[in-house]
Amino acid sequence: MYKITVLILLLPLLLLPVYGREQGNGPQAGMNTLEVDRQTHALLMEEDWSGLTELGEAALRQGIDYYFLRYRLGIAWYNRQNYHRAVRHLRQAWEQTPGDERLLEYLYYSMVYAGRDFEARHLAHRFSASRRQELRIYPGKPIQRLLLTFDMGSQDNDHILSGFSVDPEAADGSQFLSRSHRGMQLGLLHPAGRSLSVYHAYTHIRKEHFAYFLSDGIESLNARSRSELNQYYFSVIWRLAADLRLVAGVHYLHIRLPATNEQVPATNEQVPGMQEVVAIPAASMNDVTGSLSLYRDFTYFTLGLSGHAARLNSGRQWQGDLLAAVYPLGNQHLYSVSVVSLQHEEGPGGGTADRLVFQQRLGVRATSRLWLEASAGLGDMSNFIRYDGALVYNAMDEVTRQLGFRATLEAWPDLGVFVAGYMTRHRSRFMPAGGEEPENPFTYSGQTFTGGITWSF
Repeated sequence: MYKITVLILLLPLLLLPVYGREQGNGPQAGMNTLEVDRQTHALLMEEDWSGLTELGEAALRQGIDYYFLRYRLGIAWYNRQNYHRAVRHLRQAWEQTPGDERLLEYLYYSMVYAGRDFEARHLAHRFSASRRQELRIYPGKPIQRLLLTFDMGSQDNDHILSGFSVDPEAADGSQFLSRSHRGMQLGLLHPAGRSLSVYHAYTHIRKEHFAYFLSDGIESLNARSRSELNQYYFSVIWRLAADLRLVAGVHYLHIRLPATNEQVPATNEQVPGMQEVVAIPAASMNDVTGSLSLYRDFTYFTLGLSGHAARLNSGRQWQGDLLAAVYPLGNQHLYSVSVVSLQHEEGPGGGTADRLVFQQRLGVRATSRLWLEASAGLGDMSNFIRYDGALVYNAMDEVTRQLGFRATLEAWPDLGVFVAGYMTRHRSRFMPAGGEEPENPFTYSGQTFTGGITWSF
């Protein structure tokens, strides 16, 4: 009895430190698990998302961490449209107590709105069949996404072509200046199980360019040489672990130059001014690239590392890319993607070249259904490879600068329509066949317009 009486008398003194912490100014002054649980539940019921995230994150910093706190923080960040933070908390709650389909639904849509479609599709298989039916989520559809694009472009170099000439003492070689192009592409993304997806695309391009050749002192040219490119790209996306994926791609290009007959100045000096016909036979060339990329998603940013090996325009190329994508708001309302590329090329004549290219994209959500993106590229983009090998710059002249603008409209929930325009800076040089230093440089500008749709199934 005596011990019980003493304990009752001392109880207020024992609780004083806890009471003092709970009566502090705000969550940083100190807290305990029961009080955090009570307050976060109340804030959840009141839908005070800012207050809930402030209190919950402060509790985590003080070492208070449990299932319902993570669950509530995930819901709060989701409603604040910070989907990257929501994914982090909801995933930890899911790992502690898997099986709650309401929690799974929040996690799934957080991944979708964060732009992590591949992770979302992997997670979709965890829903029960009835819940997938209710949410209209079908991860096993044979086609996941369709991409259809059309583009056309032209170059402003008529002033160069009207007075084009090459040093008559130059070694054998060739020079090309792009004039225009038209193209289309059809791409399909297919699921191949929970952890694999396959993307492949067919591209057809028609180009027109100025072509000049010098061989044994004889000049020949075609002011409107035409070529056709048929390209096929195939890639596999493999989810290695949560937020970690590997992309392996192969790009095959078949280039065809039709046979032509061109008039050039006669080599017979006894008959000045005479023209002779030079037959330029049909020719074709097969090029190929191989790419391997590794991407890791973190809260607010993604890092990527890519390696490419290629055989383009009778040369060999090795290229490495480092990518950093940043999402400062935790969603796709604002993003920045930076890529630094290093390329080493061994030309057909034995010469080598080392190139540094920097690319930057900056995007913003202008309205609830409209995204705007600006882009820039600087550096010698000869035989250059982008987007895990899906895009190849294989024109015979060089792109040294590119500025672009793109607008994407969500016309329907599963249909996006986009238009884009690009201003480019080109450089053309006479390339000696023996690998000597290029000469006779010209620079000129160009423009390309692109439009298309993306349709998710």
